[in-house]
Parts: sequence; C-alpha cells; structure tokens
Amino acid sequence: MSLVTIRSVVYTGEASPLVKVVETTTELPTPGPGELLVKVQAAAFNPTDYKHFYAKWGSAGTTVGSDLAGTVVSVGSETSGFKEGDTVASFLHGGYDPLKNSGAFQDYVVVPAITTLNLPGLTQQTNVDNIDPSFNIDTFEKAASLPLGLYTVGMSLENNFGKPKKDSWLLVWGGTTATGYLAIQIAKKIYGAKVITTANKAKYESYLKAVGADVVIDYHDDKVIDQLKAATADNIEYALDTVSNKDTFNKTYAALRPTGKSYIDNLLSLGEETLEGQTTKKDTEFSKTFVYLVTGESLDLNGFKLESSPEIVANHKNFHEKILKAVKDGEIKTMPIKIYPNGFNSADAALKELLDGVSFKKLVIRSIDN
Repeated sequence: MSLVTIRSVVYTGEASPLVKVVETTTELPTPGPGELLVKVQAAAFNPTDYKHFYAKWGSAGTTVGSDLAGTVVSVGSETSGFKEGDTVASFLHGGYDPLKNSGAFQDYVVVPAITTLNLPGLTQQTNVDNIDPSFNIDTFEKAASLPLGLYTVGMSLENNFGKPKKDSWLLVWGGTTATGYLAIQIAKKIYGAKVITTANKAKYESYLKAVGADVVIDYHDDKVIDQLKAATADNIEYALDTVSNKDTFNKTYAALRPTGKSYIDNLLSLGEETLEGQTTKKDTEFSKTFVYLVTGESLDLNGFKLESSPEIVANHKNFHEKILKAVKDGEIKTMPIKIYPNGFNSADAALKELLDGVSFKKLVIRSIDN
C-alpha cells in the first residue's frame, strides 16, 4: 500500500500555543467492523476540545477535535448504509489519550458508523462569511457543526429523559449555546414538547422562536426564575442546562415544577451536591450527559470511570434514525458559522477565540488551506 502524508492538529502540552500541526507519512488507516475511513473536508470546534486538555484527559501529541464532515474513503466490515464516496458528518472522541490518534482535526480519520450522518450532496462552502441560520445543511462546513451537539441532545432527551412527553414543558437553559440551539429544535420537532429557553432576549428572541422556542426569557433578569415559572404555569417537567456551571445549574433546578416527576440534566458532572440553599424535590431525577458513551465504550477519565450500557446504545440507535431523517428533511438548522482561513493552521487561533467566549456562532476550519 502506498504511503500518504497526513496532517494532524495535536496538543502541544503547553498553554500557548495549545495546539500545533504535525505531519506523518504513513499508510491510510483501515476501518474495522462498524467503522468508516473518512477524508476530512471541514471540522468544527467545541469547548470540549480545550477542556480535555485542561482536565488532563488528553496530553501532548494527542489529536484534537470531535466534529467533522467529509467523504467516505472506505467502509469496514459489518457496516451498512454507507459506501465509498458518500458525504457524511460525524463525531468521535478527540483529545483523549486512550484514543490518541482519533481526533477530528486531521486529513483522514476512522469514525464509528453509529455516530455518522450520511448526508448526500454535501459540497464545499463558497461563501465563507457567517451563515444565516435559515439555511439548510448542504455544505461540509455547516454539516461539521452538528454531530456532537445533535447526539448530545439525543442522549439527554431520548436516554436520560426517556423521551419528553408531547406538549410537556421543557426548559433549555442557554438557547444560544451550540447544544442549546439544537436542543430547542429537537425537543420541538422530534418530541413535540413546549420549549422555554433563556438567552439575551433582545438580541436572539426572533432567531430562537424561528426554530421552535415557544417562550424566551432573558437570563439577565433578576427575576428570571419567577418569569420561567409564570410563563409555564409552574409546570416545567424537563430541564437541560447547556451552560452547566454551578450558578446555571442551581437556577435550572429552581425553575422545575414543585410537585410531580421532573428531570434535570447537564453537560458536566453536576448533581444534587451542586445545589445550594434549596430543598431537593423528592421526585426529581438527576442525570449527566457524557455523549461518548453512546458507542458502547466505557470511559476512564483519569480514574473517573463512566460505564456505557446496552440501554444507552439502543436509545442512541433509535435517536440516530430520527435525527438523520430530520436533518435530511431540512428540519434542523445550523446557527451562524465562522470559517477560519488557512485550514488546520488556524486551529490554535480558533481555540483561543472559543476560550475567550463565543455566543451564537460555531467556529469551523477546513482541511484545505484557503
């Protein structure tokens, strides 16, 4: 087999630059059962990309990145629904030492088929300005911004919440986060929930209502909890905190209905011990979403062990079919994206922008250098 040069974005082990591009001359990876080899065309940034480094789940030399879109080069055994040449979007566990070479920010990478969306007809973006969120998912750049967020919401709603009931109230704290924006759409369009969300109301209410939010409450308001309760007749049954810090988790919990079964989820390991000055509602179910468990592989995060289960995998497969149809049907919209020039060489600059704080925008790089 002929050798190829593969560029990868890896952690440096230092705070600055956080990442660098390295080149390796090697044979192309071979996908195993249930896997695909993908030529990466575009990749998107997520806070987990730097959090893995700061949490020491990834170290110097580990390839970074979770979200990508590209073209299938080869298909592993026991893998149905894909063929060579298909255009796809996928997520994997980048920045993680046990999977050192498995990040999204590289020219070629093996991905699990079960975390991959087969999206025919994706093309390279010609307009590199911010993309209006009314646009459908038709380019590699827009498609790359979706998988991690989509499947995170799926694990929360399909698995942890047990499928929100139609017409029940669901709170998304942080409607302009990448995950929150997708959660609004999925809760409304797939499960038929009534969705209330928090955001900078003056700037973003029209955008969030356009994709499914029934009510938008300004999180800056001192009486945000009272407003959430009033708008829903104090009947918020499900709540997903997509910001996930101590303050937002406490406020999200406080907004839940006072009686009857309720559910609260977040994207970090926050639980009942995070609550301050609140009496725990005995019928509240707490959960924590770690989307990497959907492949069936358990995690060891420096001794913090997380177990997958057949139930998690089965629920993910059910959600995968639903979300694939919704994306293909144009039900799911991307938020505006910013495409960095200079391809992988811009990865460190993009991560620094993400660290400084990004709202209602996804940062994307391309494998090509323009």
